Amino acid sequence: MTQLKKYAARHLHLGLIAVAVGLITVTLGAGVSAGFTKTAHAHSHYLSMGLEQLMAIPVYAASKHTQSTSEAPSLVTIVTKDEIQRYGYRNLGELLQAVPGFYVSQNRGSTGFVGTRGINRSTDYGARFLLQMDGHRLTEPVYGTLPNQQDFPLDLDLIERVEIVRGPGSSLYGSNAFFGIINVITRKGKDIDGVEAALSTGSLSTNSGRLSYGTETKGGAEVLLSGTLYGSSGNSDLYFAEFDNPAGGSDGHARGIDADHTGNVFGRFSYQGFSLTTGYADREKQIPSGRFNAILGDPTNSNREKRIFTIAEYSHTLPANWELLGRASFDRYLYEGNIPMLSRGGEPFDYKTDIDARWLRGELQASRTFAERHRLTVGGEYHSVYDLNAHLYYTAQGYFQGDRYKTDTRFASLGLYIQDEFRVSEEVLINMGLRLDNYDSFGETINPRLGLIYTPWKKTTFKLLYGTAFRAPVLSEMFYQIPDDDRNINSFLDPEKITSYEGIWEQRYSPWLRSTLSLYRNEIRDIIEFSPNADTITTYYYVNMGKISVNGMEVALDAGKEQGLRGRLSYSYADVEVEHAGLATDNSPKHLIKGKVLIPLGSDRYTAALEAHYVSSRYDAWREEADDYWVANMNLFAQPLGDQLDLSFGVYNLFDKQYVDPAGSPPFQTEQDGRTVRFKLTYRF
Repeated sequence: MTQLKKYAARHLHLGLIAVAVGLITVTLGAGVSAGFTKTAHAHSHYLSMGLEQLMAIPVYAASKHTQSTSEAPSLVTIVTKDEIQRYGYRNLGELLQAVPGFYVSQNRGSTGFVGTRGINRSTDYGARFLLQMDGHRLTEPVYGTLPNQQDFPLDLDLIERVEIVRGPGSSLYGSNAFFGIINVITRKGKDIDGVEAALSTGSLSTNSGRLSYGTETKGGAEVLLSGTLYGSSGNSDLYFAEFDNPAGGSDGHARGIDADHTGNVFGRFSYQGFSLTTGYADREKQIPSGRFNAILGDPTNSNREKRIFTIAEYSHTLPANWELLGRASFDRYLYEGNIPMLSRGGEPFDYKTDIDARWLRGELQASRTFAERHRLTVGGEYHSVYDLNAHLYYTAQGYFQGDRYKTDTRFASLGLYIQDEFRVSEEVLINMGLRLDNYDSFGETINPRLGLIYTPWKKTTFKLLYGTAFRAPVLSEMFYQIPDDDRNINSFLDPEKITSYEGIWEQRYSPWLRSTLSLYRNEIRDIIEFSPNADTITTYYYVNMGKISVNGMEVALDAGKEQGLRGRLSYSYADVEVEHAGLATDNSPKHLIKGKVLIPLGSDRYTAALEAHYVSSRYDAWREEADDYWVANMNLFAQPLGDQLDLSFGVYNLFDKQYVDPAGSPPFQTEQDGRTVRFKLTYRF
């Protein structure tokens, strides 16, 4: 209770915003007859769609225009709103954990670590994926974090679907589209069509509440407003073997310091081709692990993140059938971290991080089809971090002890891209793309993509894909410096690069059965690593080193009939080879096995969902083996009043499996939660 009171006091503004959303909701709800249309709720049902209908859901992120997944120059997975509800996913990380070939690790810090195809280095924050929301880049430039736990700045209930596009995408998107693109598509105001209220409660004193309003006026304008509050006490007792030192006064347990509190608001107005979107998210997380030499069990070990974004977008089709899209955005990222430590003499001090970054991004894109055979897309994108104040410093008895970040930095990049989809015949489609990026820091990089898509028979598609991509050094890598040294010692950092070769076979056997097979090779070079300085091994800095090659395979079998049972079984294999002694293949499982099934209980309004995933053994950063494990989850879903009321009850880690995830610093293996439950209620007015 004390934690919740403390959080409420520090986040009163979020509560006031939530109240404002509620008042607006009531006001607009009462004013329906004065100009807002209201129709009967027509929420889509996952079970009412057959497998072929689901496969026909268009994907946008693969080519920056809508197309079928079979024509996309990549292997694509789409997760719908109904799947999120019926499988009971609580955050984006759980959603991605269920995707073939993906795996998410947790060190109980700021976020989960997302990996795929054998690569999920435990010192990274997800910068090798591009995370977007409705085409807007959410990957921030300071750490390159892929927010996928409570740091994700959007309530999952506001998601219409998620597009997961594998493979390099820098030919269209530039940096971060290294292993793939995760594009979150939000619901529209007319999809909510009224008021939605959601409440959930569960294990670890976890509670959340959401209030949303959405509508479409008679004139065609749409409004969506939503606010969410979340709080959890976290695991009350965690054990870290590395800190079990009775002689030093520690039994290795961290008790009652795993709290997690979040608030976010989201709003959008759209009319005809124009939309204005804004969001604010605030999260505070206690860190129980004692990582980075923190005092184990100290409740002040914590971090706080804020994300703010505003996006204006306009799309229009000219008389000559040119489709134009313009987007401008402002983002701000704030981070405050505190690590309580002891000096060599036993004196306590705090190791603090204080970051405030602001950036602007603008994009202009044009697309047109010529002679019914060529779909041409051209565009340009400008990105400017115009204000960065980043400080990482020590304090002792209130005194400033030195800064390890170069501050007051500006940073900009420009990208130009072109893509042509050439329909050679009914059976053959060629996708060709190229992008030039210029960065203030390292100069130019050019990245192509070539895809041959061949459909010799109606139910069979083959894809041969080649592409390159890059990950630009993030600001925390470029501007980390030696204390009391004005030089920026990382000015020589080059971007990480990948060259990818992939062959895909997609086969439909019937309207309810489909398989996919992917064989790939990824060659990654110039890996950015935190390494000891050659002059003094006690000082670390970032440097490009080495090459990693991955040969692998992914196979999946999807089945599902209308109004019937449906599911997926998948297997992934990745063989990772390292060509540098200073690099480690930590957190690289060779085998992933996943299965999921959704069972209707009499009708599509009542379902039982069961999913399980297997992760083979992995090494941590200290070359100790983390054992393999199986984890299963179950979720029951019901709509006893039709679309007006949703009830769900989920059990996570159903069999209470004890397992650990590797980490990049002591403790190198982090205990994960045992069995937990959640009950959720959603009501629509």
